Amino acid sequence: MQLDLVFTWVNDADPKWKESFLHERAQVETQIGKLYNEEGILPRRYKNRNELLYAFRSVEKNMPFVRKIYLVTNGQVPNWYQNNEFPKVVCVSHEEIFPNQDHIPTFNSNAIEAHIHRIKGLSEIFLYMNDDCIVCQKTSLEDFFHHGKMKIYLDRDLSPTGLIDIQESSWLSAWKNTNRLLDEKFMSERRNTLAHAPLILNKSLCDMAWREFEKELTLTSSRKFRSIDTCLTTAGLFPYYSIYKGAAISEEHSRKYFAPLRLGDDTAVNQMLYAFVKKTLPTFLCITDMTTKDDIEIDKDLKLFLEGLFPS
Repeated sequence: MQLDLVFTWVNDADPKWKESFLHERAQVETQIGKLYNEEGILPRRYKNRNELLYAFRSVEKNMPFVRKIYLVTNGQVPNWYQNNEFPKVVCVSHEEIFPNQDHIPTFNSNAIEAHIHRIKGLSEIFLYMNDDCIVCQKTSLEDFFHHGKMKIYLDRDLSPTGLIDIQESSWLSAWKNTNRLLDEKFMSERRNTLAHAPLILNKSLCDMAWREFEKELTLTSSRKFRSIDTCLTTAGLFPYYSIYKGAAISEEHSRKYFAPLRLGDDTAVNQMLYAFVKKTLPTFLCITDMTTKDDIEIDKDLKLFLEGLFPS
């Protein structure tokens, strides 16, 4: 059995992307503090440090069961991309997967992820990864299936519930909205957040979720930026929907299996983290960008670290 893998990616340095971003952001300025908060439309949310190059290399080396890699973008292609190095990669534009073209251009990852199951030719069961996820150890289908059911890895933290607060992050609001939908449809319970790692999804179940939550998912798709009234799709609604429908099981992950690398402004601390990762080498590594400034040294150090793991 082979699975396809989907990545989403954006190049924040592209002048055309910047122009489109600023134009769409200007359209929602009057809604900041009401429907959007500053955190949800910060340009830094889209920072690109070329992690995708090493994510590609890590998949080629450590996920032999992957048939094709679909890269979903707004029409951009990485400047380092060479088809002969990554023959499995197929580039897909937002226009190809959004049924309603009025919803694009979009800068809302929840909106984009709501449609990735619509990729033409995508395998029925597929994996989804963010471009900051690196596969550091050999993996097999057993990492994603248990007795024929998809395996959903959960984090140890409980997801947020309750009333929406415009001052909170858009991620918290989206989880609250997602939990409300799941409570109303299935059962009221506390749910863990998902591990920031590869997610396994089923196209038919995504379509079923769309039919059951069409109003809410259409609203999520229509928001050009993360807002307080949208829901989490691949990182919440779709995986839990699969569990409740009996097609997936949940499993709490181990830090030795999934590990975050929180990239910060302090280069000395970053170097300590790099050394720790090299020593422990988890199966999946998520590079979480916590920086608050542009620093060429941070970019240089990260490149050296990743090049050491997956050289050209």
